[in-house]
Amino acid sequence: MNKTNLSPLISIWFKPRRTIAEIVQRNSSYMVNFLTSTLVVLPAIRVSLSDFSNFFNFISSLFLNLIFGAISVLIGLYLWGLLLTFVGQKIGGEGIYEDVVAVIVWSILPLLFLELFYIVATIAIRVFPGIAGKGYIFVYRGITSLMILWSLFIGVNGLSEVHKISLGKSFWCLFASFAIVAAFLYLIRSLAF
Repeated sequence: MNKTNLSPLISIWFKPRRTIAEIVQRNSSYMVNFLTSTLVVLPAIRVSLSDFSNFFNFISSLFLNLIFGAISVLIGLYLWGLLLTFVGQKIGGEGIYEDVVAVIVWSILPLLFLELFYIVATIAIRVFPGIAGKGYIFVYRGITSLMILWSLFIGVNGLSEVHKISLGKSFWCLFASFAIVAAFLYLIRSLAF
């Protein structure tokens, strides 16, 4: 395998499969804590900014969002990792839990940039209220769609690499896992109401 000469933060965008292979080969926990922490902090800032009325409310909202964000991200991340590992192994994959968690965390990198975009957009709209015209909504939705698709692209390629399965099986692993979560949430919803 050819080694990329770029930082994984850059190469994951252009060569996700090779980047994941290098990360897993070197140390599957490489930057996982940093990226997971960023996944907690950036949404907390975004949500706190959207509810901004004064500085005290911002700080208290940020504090609560950080606490609840950390709990939900950690539970969600590690349960999602268990599910993707289980489903991947059931369809013939060889991936281990730590490597699958690394894929999940590295595949959210585009979503972290999306959070940064949301924060900058929120600040820009507050500072320059007239900036958000009709074209702004189109750009906003376009960037959102692109980052979500790119995150899925990185995830499918990464799962393919760590499970040593084809891209089609990797997509199936991701789709089946989403279906299991959706069925579980539907079951809980139907039992609650």
